[in-house]
Amino acid sequence: VVDFSSQYHHNSGVQNLVRQDPSVCWFTSVYAPLPQHVVIDMGQPVCLTRVGIFLHGENSQNPRRVSFACGADPACPEPLAEMDLPHRGGDHLCTLPSPRVARFVRYTILENFGGSGAYTTGLQLYGVPAQ
Repeated sequence: VVDFSSQYHHNSGVQNLVRQDPSVCWFTSVYAPLPQHVVIDMGQPVCLTRVGIFLHGENSQNPRRVSFACGADPACPEPLAEMDLPHRGGDHLCTLPSPRVARFVRYTILENFGGSGAYTTGLQLYGVPAQ
């Protein structure tokens, strides 16, 4: 994680997005309005084919609309996907129309279902190291 807009306290930090532990999540600050974002450094250029999130439950803090962007630097100037999500837990995945090479990915929660703050349990980025 190289950048993020906010996080709540009580073990709901942004680092939970990459822990692969469904019992913890990233919860945005209830004092900061949406949109909220996080930027992930994948450590090397990756040829991305699919992006998405995992949500552990269903509540008013679930993301309703999210976006993904990517790039060779943390500014992530290239849009990848924008998704309208159903109000449910589980996987929410988007297969990209064509593979995209990037080192950094920005995940942004644009809207939720009306709660104060928003949460995401896990970030899912699928691809292979770029040649």
